[in-house]
Amino acid sequence: MWKKASIALAALTILLLTTGSAGCDETTPERESRQTQEDTLTRAFDAVPAIPPDRFPARDAINASMAETARQGEWYTYSLSFDGTPIFYVVSEFAPMSLCDSISATDYRDSSLLRKSPSLDGIYRSGSDCRTFQVMTTSGNYIRFNPGNTPWISTRQPLRLETDPLQLEFDSE
Repeated sequence: MWKKASIALAALTILLLTTGSAGCDETTPERESRQTQEDTLTRAFDAVPAIPPDRFPARDAINASMAETARQGEWYTYSLSFDGTPIFYVVSEFAPMSLCDSISATDYRDSSLLRKSPSLDGIYRSGSDCRTFQVMTTSGNYIRFNPGNTPWISTRQPLRLETDPLQLEFDSE
């Protein structure tokens, strides 16, 4: 009886091993396709090797932008009409900054959860108001503006305008 059972067990084991390994065959269409892709990529790398970079212009541009932004002086921010005519401008102490800019991290890890942190003004932001900008004028007024689709530019030098600028007046408090 034990002999028949061990023969049956051996036959079942052989049957399972042969049918189970059929799905792992190295000649499956998926494996052949993956091998063709790898071979093509290897030939492409061999035929046209990537040139190692010796300059990093994007990093240079970011550093130049940060240096210019950190430099003391006035910024002129113009709101333009769609034909390019200036509507108004403000002179500010710094370049316009998005409300999504933050000095602190906006996310933190709590155990295995990633949670949102409030920004420095104590408000949680979803990132949906990234088109709203803020400036502090040289006269001490804090302005937030959302240009929407209206074009605007910010520059260190005032533009030569052929029209009188719109004067914005603020109540002193």
